[in-house]
Amino acid sequence: GGTVTTSGDYKVHKFTSSGTFAVSTAGTDLEYMVVAGGGGGGSAQTSNVAGGGGGGGGGYIAGTLTPSATSYSITVGGGGGTSSAFSQSAGRGGYGATGNTSSTGGSGAATNGNGAGGGGNYYYGSSGGSGSGSGRNGGGGSNSGHVSGGGGGGAGANGSQPTGGVGHYNDITGSNTPYAGGGTGGNYFYNYGAAAGGG
Repeated sequence: GGTVTTSGDYKVHKFTSSGTFAVSTAGTDLEYMVVAGGGGGGSAQTSNVAGGGGGGGGGYIAGTLTPSATSYSITVGGGGGTSSAFSQSAGRGGYGATGNTSSTGGSGAATNGNGAGGGGNYYYGSSGGSGSGSGRNGGGGSNSGHVSGGGGGGAGANGSQPTGGVGHYNDITGSNTPYAGGGTGGNYFYNYGAAAGGG
């Protein structure tokens, strides 16, 4: 199932949409990684050109297992959605706070865990959302000293202002790549909306 490539002696099955992973022979160990959808970035406030908060990175789970000779359902969450495989579920990332309200960034999903919190906004100086499980917290906004909303939390680190938290590095595809990073807070001067979290 998925898109199949090779890396050295390994065969890599990459799922970018939901599908089925079929195992024909039991007993062959496999390594897996599950990443949920990152939260959306908060929109800017046009009247005060205040940047919104960055979206939190989606939940991240990795491990190894010895599968049975059967078919496994793979669920790939889109933006802000839960992903699951091999009875492991990664929770969505929290949304970034919008620039035109005093609301905080959204929290990572508590149901399945591991989603990172979204960032707070700039103009109101709101706080970032809380991560769930091993997910990290979003960075708080501030109307003093900086010109951007808070960055979303990543799988590997809390967000700051305006930088999103870094994700976890994994070489499962053959190249050491970060996954589930947080989005950057929206810029004040140029009225940019915030980037979505990784996922």
